[in-house]
Amino acid sequence: MAYKIALIKPKGPLNLGRRTGDLTNSKILPGSDQLFSALLNAYSLYYGAGETKAFFEALLEKPVLELSSLFPAQVTGEKVYYFVPKPLTLDLTPYFTDVKTAKKIEYLPVESLEKIAKGEGPGEGYVVQKAYLPVKQEYWHQSREIPRVALDRITSSSNIYYCTGITFAENIYLYFLYEIAPEWKTKFETALRVLADEGLGGERTYGFGQFSIEFREDFSWPLQGEYRFLLSNYYPKEDELLKIADGVKAYTLVESGGYVFSSFDRGVRKKSVRFFGPGSVFGFKPVGRLVDVTPKYFTEHPVYRYGYAFTLPWKGGI
Repeated sequence: MAYKIALIKPKGPLNLGRRTGDLTNSKILPGSDQLFSALLNAYSLYYGAGETKAFFEALLEKPVLELSSLFPAQVTGEKVYYFVPKPLTLDLTPYFTDVKTAKKIEYLPVESLEKIAKGEGPGEGYVVQKAYLPVKQEYWHQSREIPRVALDRITSSSNIYYCTGITFAENIYLYFLYEIAPEWKTKFETALRVLADEGLGGERTYGFGQFSIEFREDFSWPLQGEYRFLLSNYYPKEDELLKIADGVKAYTLVESGGYVFSSFDRGVRKKSVRFFGPGSVFGFKPVGRLVDVTPKYFTEHPVYRYGYAFTLPWKGGI
């Protein structure tokens, strides 16, 4: 089955501060909840409050948009290798002589995952590089701390601080998968183009986070099975809680917090929430929901985190 995909080429460094807001700590890639928050802000900038409210209310009722987290893609010639997180039920140690190296792998190409699912090993030409299993190349990404100076508005005294900029190799792209109801498709993709110009993550004033975007439908998932493999951050609905105890085969938890980004106030901390993270495996098809994280004394409008699940079929027993 082929899925809709947004292929992203960063134009410069990317900064994504952690929950503490410390700009020297930068995640490599944002989760689906962060991606949705940025998208909704771009949607509001272009279409205004009324259209944004209509889209959001539709999303509160049901998942008219299913969105994965952001993952890497490696372009080699005309071939695009889409990487996915390693399913947490999968043991890679039988396929590598170095057990410690095998346990470090967090992302691998769909082609390798298909071969491993068939018991054939990851394939030829792949070399473990930190948390990735790419086709051999010199480096994947690099980070560096960039000095900034803040001036006191009253005394004009200076204070040096640092932020981390992540840059990717020339042939490394990013991507996410999505499914969108037909009536929202055009506006959704327009908002993504606005987001490409606005930028993703922090330090956008300095040109961080801008990217080009291409819409494709060439992500093919060859595997079938009775389990579901999570590619987003997922927050269960009330009626899914009873399924969780017996239905979770392997999982990881992701904590998300940060500050409200709003035209009314940007200095208020949102409530923190924990999601099931990418790589988790379930014995049922999870749906999820939006999570209310409105701060206690913030009354301008409700604040939500995106917790709908984006899953793919996965085989049990591997």
